[in-house]
Amino acid sequence: MGSLLALYLLGPDQTVSRTSPQGPADASSLYRLILVATHLAGDAVAVVVCRRYSARTDDRDLVWSLRLFAAGSVLAIAFWCGYLIHLYVRVDGMLPWLSLIMSLHGFFRAASLLVPVATASARSLAALRTTWLLWPLWRDLVAAAPHVALAQPQRTRVHEVLRPRSSYALQAHRQTIETYDALLHLQQYVRPDAFDRAHRQAGLRGERLAKAALACALDQARRAKLAGAPPSAPSALPGVDRGSPATLLAIARIWPPPPGALPAAAAPGGPGPQPRRAGRGTSRRK
Repeated sequence: MGSLLALYLLGPDQTVSRTSPQGPADASSLYRLILVATHLAGDAVAVVVCRRYSARTDDRDLVWSLRLFAAGSVLAIAFWCGYLIHLYVRVDGMLPWLSLIMSLHGFFRAASLLVPVATASARSLAALRTTWLLWPLWRDLVAAAPHVALAQPQRTRVHEVLRPRSSYALQAHRQTIETYDALLHLQQYVRPDAFDRAHRQAGLRGERLAKAALACALDQARRAKLAGAPPSAPSALPGVDRGSPATLLAIARIWPPPPGALPAAAAPGGPGPQPRRAGRGTSRRK
């Protein structure tokens, strides 16, 4: 700013460039030289600062913002160097490329500002997906163990998504914890042979077989609790000891399990469950 003020005080002949867009620069282009030098210095400092501080933080949003801003500064340096060359050496076809470089520079600068918004949106979508997928399992287990829930489920999961009581991230986190707490509580109602029987009768293969067996055993425990069966020693279900969200979501994708895969335990005073012969009463799905 001081140099531009000095040029102004020197007189209009010094501040007005006689350089034409088609011709090379002459000695009166001091204003353009100051402009180019200022941009080159500022962009060079931006590259150094962004590179240095991006290596000092563990915040991924900040790291990518600084890196994208530095990339935009590198493109700005390339633009001003090309423009400086164009002032003194006429190069045919350079201006369209310089325009492209400046457009990319603006894109990278805008992207650096949008990184936090993009990551926040991605987290919200992931939480929304978790809330949507986990809702049927969470609703049924909370109905059997209502003491684990801070708030009872709404009528449908559409209401849960459109009228959330909290942010999507907190809602997904709460549903995951409450589903796992209900699962631990219902392990007192899992029969010792429930998982093995469901494993034989699920009619699936691979990883889905284990998750379907878990879903069937868990549904049997839920129905036993709702029927008033007395609790017993907890029978741990394999694969859910740490409450992995991926495991709960895998069970939720199969929920509700096939009807009649396992009979519920009898209520107090009622007849016990009748044993099922192998090879009969088994429904197979392809």
